[in-house]
Amino acid sequence: LLQIKNEEEGLKFFSGFAHVINAMRKCPKFIIVRVQGKCVGGGVGLAAAAQVLTQKEIAPGAKNAKNGGLVLTGLGTPNELRKAVEAGVVAKFQLWDPADIGIVAAYLGTQIKAKKMEAKVGAKFEVPGKGSFEIKDKNIVVAGKLVTFTKENIGQYKF
Repeated sequence: LLQIKNEEEGLKFFSGFAHVINAMRKCPKFIIVRVQGKCVGGGVGLAAAAQVLTQKEIAPGAKNAKNGGLVLTGLGTPNELRKAVEAGVVAKFQLWDPADIGIVAAYLGTQIKAKKMEAKVGAKFEVPGKGSFEIKDKNIVVAGKLVTFTKENIGQYKF
């Protein structure tokens, strides 16, 4: 993070993960990985479940739905879940906006690098246009509010 010098570099850095996921999703070959260390799950399970509900026509309002149909929610990106949301298979889901995370991280990194701020628990800082933040235990900063994606707004997001 200390290598990030401005908002544009921060956005590019944090959008990289979305690009990797999309490249893997579009790859025509099997991808085999070996994970050593920490690993964070993605929204593949939700996207796959939405596809099953669509094919079996058991989503809310679908032909074979019983007792109102099955309702899905979970984690995924707008690009992964757009079709399911627009079809009503997934009513809504939430995720942090990577642009907001990138902006806050880039600002914090540049402030620490410039020695304008010390990274310590309890330190508070303002990010222009984004609000107030605080470094919490284990150096965690909650960098923005969750975005709720729905049929009405999912078209605005391209990641």
